[in-house]
Amino acid sequence: MKLLLIPIILISFSLSAQDYSGHIIKLKNKGELFFNSFSQIGSFRKLRIRNHHFYKLTDNNLTKQDVERLASHPDVEYIEPDYYYDFVKPVEISWGREITEKNGFKKQWNLYNRGKKQRGRGLSYTEGKDISALKAWETTQGNNEVIIAVIDTGVDYDHPDLKENVWINEAEKNGEIGVDDDLNGYIDDVYGWDFAKNISDPIDNEWGHGTHVAGIIAASHNERGIKGVMNNAKIMALKIFNKKAEGEDRSPTSGIIESFYYAIENDVKVINASWGGGAYSKALEMALKDLAKNNIIFVTTAGNHKRNNDETPYYPGGYDSDNIVVVGAYDGDGAKSWYSGYGKEMVDVWAPGNDILSLYKRNPVGEFKYTEMSGTSMAAPHVAAILGLGHSIRPSLDYRAAIQVLMNTSKPEPKLNGLSRYGRADASSFLEGLGEL
Repeated sequence: MKLLLIPIILISFSLSAQDYSGHIIKLKNKGELFFNSFSQIGSFRKLRIRNHHFYKLTDNNLTKQDVERLASHPDVEYIEPDYYYDFVKPVEISWGREITEKNGFKKQWNLYNRGKKQRGRGLSYTEGKDISALKAWETTQGNNEVIIAVIDTGVDYDHPDLKENVWINEAEKNGEIGVDDDLNGYIDDVYGWDFAKNISDPIDNEWGHGTHVAGIIAASHNERGIKGVMNNAKIMALKIFNKKAEGEDRSPTSGIIESFYYAIENDVKVINASWGGGAYSKALEMALKDLAKNNIIFVTTAGNHKRNNDETPYYPGGYDSDNIVVVGAYDGDGAKSWYSGYGKEMVDVWAPGNDILSLYKRNPVGEFKYTEMSGTSMAAPHVAAILGLGHSIRPSLDYRAAIQVLMNTSKPEPKLNGLSRYGRADASSFLEGLGEL
């Protein structure tokens, strides 16, 4: 049986904060006096965040004077725009190929780079320029107790290469439909949550981007299609991007923040955030630091903008929180991918990003697909999965120790000298380094 490989490579999944949807307000307390004063100014919704008083204010015609009045109230810690983060339309490159159910791994140079050129495609590969997956698998292929959250466009949780490694909220799966069985503030959140539409089904949207990312992390080693960096893991689907009619995805900062705290409440070890860009948010930075307090590593991208991130901050990688790992993309020869952001201070490590074969969401007739995509979006999940392998053998691993070992065991790469803090992330060396702690 042959499986179609979708003839599209998505190059650019960077984001830009172009406008905003209302405001985020952080209160110092429950705000009884505040709401008495401003109940008529707009619609308030309390964000589902424990131990903090965050509200989303939806307003149509809030003036500068209104914002100043809100900010000066004694109950208000701060107020900021709830910026939208938009996907920039991807570049499409068309070439069609097919894979059989069993030959996908041969095309995964990112896991095992044989150094063979692909005839007719103008692509070059150097043997050994990969993440040393095969050697790492001699130590561990993962653990189903390790939960990795994919905050993205959703995940096709029924994909046959992924469904065994999908996180399931058993209380909701076995509970009553329409009831918040586990009392976590989310009704019927079996696979995660769609924060874009505020509904329970985080199924992937038209892009298929989140499913591709999830496959890189944890596609099952089931002799079908491809293999993930981890054979055993649990992928939590946290959807923040919603498809718009004009062809772009967008997410308000408030939805992103809520997804972080959902991860905190559900014992996530690593978050993969294959997106970036936009304006600085004090609330988002605080949420990232709360992830650190809960021993969660946040893996994100260096961006597809080709720029030096040392010169201009690229968020969320540019935030000041020591649990953030920023990943750039390299090609089959170990050189910086042409589109990848870089920075001697602001980019940490590198991972494969070009022509990465992974899963794709099912098509309208229900067929499950595979495709290649290129971008720093593809590089980041390699590192998220490597860290997941570490948690598989060291369940109580401290995030600071994990990140330091990841950096120290990365492979020096002359072609990347001066472009980042460290070299190419290496799964096998990372696991060996953990064994020496």
